[in-house]
Amino acid sequence: MSELSPRLRIAKVLLRLVARGATTPADALRSLGTDDVDKRRVADDLKLLWSEGLIDALGEGRDRRYVLPPRLLESHRGLLDRLALAIGRDHVRFLDGTALASPVDREAVDPKGAQPALADRLPRMFHFIGEPERHYAEHEDTLDTVVDGLVRSRRLALAYEAGSGPRSYPSAEPLTLVVYRRSLYLMVQEPTLDEPRCLAVDRIREATLGEPFDYPSGWDPAAHFRDVFGVTVQGRPERIVLRFSAVATQLVEARTWHPSQRLTRLPDGGVRLTMKASGSELVRFVLEWGTHCHVEQPAWLKDAVVRELKGALAGYGSDDA
Repeated sequence: MSELSPRLRIAKVLLRLVARGATTPADALRSLGTDDVDKRRVADDLKLLWSEGLIDALGEGRDRRYVLPPRLLESHRGLLDRLALAIGRDHVRFLDGTALASPVDREAVDPKGAQPALADRLPRMFHFIGEPERHYAEHEDTLDTVVDGLVRSRRLALAYEAGSGPRSYPSAEPLTLVVYRRSLYLMVQEPTLDEPRCLAVDRIREATLGEPFDYPSGWDPAAHFRDVFGVTVQGRPERIVLRFSAVATQLVEARTWHPSQRLTRLPDGGVRLTMKASGSELVRFVLEWGTHCHVEQPAWLKDAVVRELKGALAGYGSDDA
């Protein structure tokens, strides 16, 4: 094979960086597939790219690796890719503080390049099982308008199918697109509303772009949902007390159900979960535990759970209903 031209050599090195995310002179040399280039020349190529600010360098001496700076890839990412990165990071935030939150040393994993690239193996090494999702292909036009209104700060005229019947929001200001249980919700502010409202995107029957508006500088979705259990804001936050049986204790203690939660072990081996929250989804949460969860406070939550249980029994034709 004839000697690679400097331009082709550097192009191949850059392609290696794109494919693997990081490289060393030795790794880049292997990717060239030729014996006519030595390690020193490839090292000089990488140093040249680094000196020109095209790539970043990590470490010193023999431990030095070169990586592509995020700014080079940012402009080539579509909106879906950027959303995937932003939302995906939240999905794995429970791994913060572990080794998985640190950069993977590709050279340590695969020092000689004998195995497939780590990027090719990752989908098989780590697998995500999600909750049942809603599908939005049939809501393509609506979602397109909603996103357009969000990124361009344009008001939306919305025709909405609420549980109580049709509603209209003629001058809704889109604030945040929320992902919850693999479903999409749009937070909007509207002159007729005292506070922002959460609308299910799949219930928006029609969306039309309106005039521009000034996106509120003080709007903070994290603060808005801080005292909410789930995504539905209902009433003011209050003290919620749930008692779990000993069978459920290990499962309850293994997770964070709400930022305000406190767990107390009980003499019978059970556990009491206390938190300050609001939201109608508390009913579903209690029902999911069946006989292993008992509502101690508040009274409305206990009554709502009893109604649901009686309705379920009636559906089976039970005389106990």
